[in-house]
Amino acid sequence: MRSLKWFQIGLRFKKWLISGVLGIFLLIASLVVLLVNVDISPLRWGISLILAVLGIYGIFICFRKIFIKFVHVYSNGIIKKPSNVSEIRDIIYKRKILSTGPRVVTIGGGTGTSTLLRGLKEYTSNITAIVTVADDGGGSGVLRNDLGILPPGDIRNCMLALAETEPVLEKLLAYRFTEGSLKGQCFGNLFLAAMNGISDSFEQAVKYMGDVLAITGRIYPVTEDNIFLVAELEDGTQIRGESRIGSHNTTHPGKIKQVML
Repeated sequence: MRSLKWFQIGLRFKKWLISGVLGIFLLIASLVVLLVNVDISPLRWGISLILAVLGIYGIFICFRKIFIKFVHVYSNGIIKKPSNVSEIRDIIYKRKILSTGPRVVTIGGGTGTSTLLRGLKEYTSNITAIVTVADDGGGSGVLRNDLGILPPGDIRNCMLALAETEPVLEKLLAYRFTEGSLKGQCFGNLFLAAMNGISDSFEQAVKYMGDVLAITGRIYPVTEDNIFLVAELEDGTQIRGESRIGSHNTTHPGKIKQVML
């Protein structure tokens, strides 16, 4: 029954396999036309040649399309290591099932969003993540101030949540330097900052990084404007910056009346 998955996968496998089977039958038919009668006329030669050409073409298309699909699977990181035919079939079958899953859009940032995305990708590949870019603390805040780019931290976490990568690459992108001038910086943030340097926009940089990591779904920054969170207290005081809002009671105690951009 497991072999029936090739026919359940979709991906035009059925069409290609039928093309190959028809090609074989046409080749057999061309031989029959030649051998059924010892008196081989020019017409019989012509019919046999046409059937043979069509048969070879059908078989060629079958093998070519299936080969291209397998190359696509490997080159996009869907299969991480050389696998047997059964494993390839199961992985492609899973991808097909996920592609028919519900369309989901998430809006948010922080640990909650990346955790949610990590779970969602097990049920659907039709995921669009809109990620907030108001972070101004930690390594993201430093890159934001030094390079004038949007904070990459939350987007990096969402990338890793949706990525189909080797564990060592995931550890590399999550690695945080502990010494020197890069202390506190995450390699994934630096990677996205470098990608931004060779791209026309931050959104394009996010797309390119997603292609490198073969992520499931799509990720967009909520805006490309340089935005900051501002909290207004009941006495009218405004606290600017996400990193300062959480600790405002130590410098300016008071209840938050509203939060704005």
